[in-house]
Amino acid sequence: MAEGSLALRNHLGVRDVLRADEALRDEYAAVERRAAAEALDIDDYLARKSAVLDGVLRAAGLTAAERASIAAVTAGVTGRGAHG
Repeated sequence: MAEGSLALRNHLGVRDVLRADEALRDEYAAVERRAAAEALDIDDYLARKSAVLDGVLRAAGLTAAERASIAAVTAGVTGRGAHG
């Protein structure tokens, strides 16, 4: 990851916010556990955690456009789209 890239800012932002905000960290962990236990596939897993992840990224200072870009990349991770 290139220094200053959106991908790096995404990862570091998630790390930093979850380290600093215990309530958000607990919420994120609970969503992750539920998604891992209940998701039908990787696309479902990613969809189930997208709202809480967006909140974490918002808290990290990423703009709406940056968060939308990250969501678009995440949605295309399997090449199938949501539940496709």
